Amino acid sequence: MANFSKKIECNIIGLSQTQAVGENYIVVLEEEGGDRKLPVIVRDREAQFIALQLEKIETKKIFVWDIFESLSTNHNFTMDAVYLHSVFEGIFYTKVITNSQEGEIEINISVGDALCLAAKLEIPIYVSSEVMDTFGLLPNGDDISDEPVPQKKPTQTKVTLENLQKMLDKALEEEDYEIASQIRDKIKAMKGELE
Repeated sequence: MANFSKKIECNIIGLSQTQAVGENYIVVLEEEGGDRKLPVIVRDREAQFIALQLEKIETKKIFVWDIFESLSTNHNFTMDAVYLHSVFEGIFYTKVITNSQEGEIEINISVGDALCLAAKLEIPIYVSSEVMDTFGLLPNGDDISDEPVPQKKPTQTKVTLENLQKMLDKALEEEDYEIASQIRDKIKAMKGELE
């Protein structure tokens, strides 16, 4: 059975396009009840899917993560959590924790796929305390120190208008018009809220 006692529950609080790593995005994880943040690089398709899930945008397009949801529903197993357990040479090593009649199974999975599953299935994201202590950042940009982390209320998840516009441009470039129309509608709704 997965022991989450030395693991930190985190939430996805935002997405941002990175200039340093091509057309990839950074998913920002924030520890539950704390200030530390963990930036994780994902591919643009994963970022687009996560944004759709965070903004509750429905689409008829089937993604691989939708297939996992269907498999778990139709074959009597649950996906209970994702766990970022270690980093080696800049790569996050991640597992999805599943349960079935045979018991608990931990499946190795890419960090981007794990975060997509977590967003789709609304399951917890855990980060090992070692990973958070080594790679986490405080809001002022400092690395994590030995000082205690102050507790705070959870931050509301936000995908910026700018990032949605970039995802819209990418969807149009790839001629993925269904997703583009969904993102366009979300952009219009967000602009309406700002006025």
